Amino acid sequence: MAMTFLVAEGSPDAVRSIEYSIRMCWPGCRVVTAGSAGEVLDNFAETPLDAVVLDAQIGPSDGFNLCRHLREASDVPIIMVSAQNSLFDVVRALDFGADDFLHVPFDQLELEARLRALLRRAGYRHERDRSEYVSADLAIDFQLHHVLCHGHEVRLTATEYRLLEVLVRNAGKTLPHHVLLDRVWGSEWSGRPGYIKVFVRRLRRKLEDDANQPRFIETVWGIGYRFLATSA
Repeated sequence: MAMTFLVAEGSPDAVRSIEYSIRMCWPGCRVVTAGSAGEVLDNFAETPLDAVVLDAQIGPSDGFNLCRHLREASDVPIIMVSAQNSLFDVVRALDFGADDFLHVPFDQLELEARLRALLRRAGYRHERDRSEYVSADLAIDFQLHHVLCHGHEVRLTATEYRLLEVLVRNAGKTLPHHVLLDRVWGSEWSGRPGYIKVFVRRLRRKLEDDANQPRFIETVWGIGYRFLATSA
C-alpha cells in the first residue's frame, strides 16, 4: 500500500517544495495538502496517514494546539516547521506532541532525512498488523488507543501510551534504554535514561504493577525494560 503524507502549510510555495521532497523519497506516495486547521482536521479524520508535516503558524489559530489535538488522537509521526527561530517554539512543539522540529528556511535534504528517521522509528507499528493485545489482566486496542486493566479503563497520556505500546508489541524482549528513548521520544533524548524511569513508574502505578513482583513491566537492571509475555 502506498504511503500517505499530510502537508499542512499555508504557503503554496512551501507546499510545493515539501511535496517535491516527499515524492523524491517515496515515489508513488500520496500527498494530501491542507491550508488551514479545519482542512487538517478533515483530512486527518478521513485519511489514514503515515506522517504529517505541520506549519506552526497555520491559521486560523496556531499549529501548536492543532499538534496537541492530533497527538491526543493518534501516534502518527509529526514534524513541525516554523519561520520563527525560537527555542521556545521548539520546546513547545515537542511538549505538545511533535516528534521533530525544523526552522524555515531548511534544506530539503534535511527534511527528507528527518522524515526517514521518523518513519524508521515508527516502523515497528507497520511491521505488525495485530490490532489488539488481550491477556487475563490487560487488554489494549491499538487502533483506538484503549487500555483496560482488570476490566477497568486506564487513562494514559499520549507518551505513556506510546511507551506501553512499544513494550507490549515487543513482549518478551528486553528493550535497552536507548531503544526506548529513540522509539518513544526521539534520538535527541538518547542520553537521558532517567526520563524513562519516570514514565515507567507512572505506568506501573496506573496498571497497579509491583516493580518487585512485576506482572507487566520488568526492570532488566543496567540494560532496560521487558514486557512480560503472557498468552494473548
